[in-house]
Amino acid sequence: MHTLGTPSVSPEGTQAVVAVTRPDLDADEYRGELWLVPTDGSGEPRQLTGGRRDAEPAYSPDGRWLAFTRAENGGKPQLHVMPTAGGEPWRVTDQHLGAGKPTWSPDSRQLAFVARVPEEGRYGDTKPEKERPRRITGLKYRLDNLGFYTDRRSHVFVVDPFASRTSPSPAVQ
Repeated sequence: MHTLGTPSVSPEGTQAVVAVTRPDLDADEYRGELWLVPTDGSGEPRQLTGGRRDAEPAYSPDGRWLAFTRAENGGKPQLHVMPTAGGEPWRVTDQHLGAGKPTWSPDSRQLAFVARVPEEGRYGDTKPEKERPRRITGLKYRLDNLGFYTDRRSHVFVVDPFASRTSPSPAVQ
C-alpha cells in the first residue's frame, strides 16, 4: 500500500510535491520518495527524488527551492534542500535526534524546524550503561518510535541552508 503525505503546492499553484511512502518487501523496510504532480492534471506524476526515506516537502516562497527531510541508511531524518529547476539535493542539518518538518522564512533565505535535544549525558553522549537513572513521576513518559521524551525537549532551530556551516543555532528554547 502506498501512503501519501501532505502535499506542498508551488507558489504559482501549477504543481505540487508529495511524499509517497511504500513498503519495500525485498529490503523489509519502508521507502519514501518525493513525486512532482501537475495540479491541473495535464501530465503524469513523476518521481523527483530517490532517497530511502524522503518526506515533508516544503516549497520556498519564491519557488526556487524545495526543502524536505531525508533519513539515510537507517539514520535520523535531516533537512535537505534542492533547486526546483533540477539538481542534486544537499544536506543542511546534522541533528543528533533528527530534524522535523522545514518551514521557509518569507524571503526564502532561512529554514526553521523543530528538533529534539537530549539532556547532557544521554543518547550517545555516553555509553548507555553509564547514563544516570531516570526518575519517572507520571504514567506517560514514553512514545512509540520515540522512546523516553521527558529528557528530549523540543527546540526551534533556524538555519541558513545556503551557508557552508551546517550546524544550526537554537532560536527559541
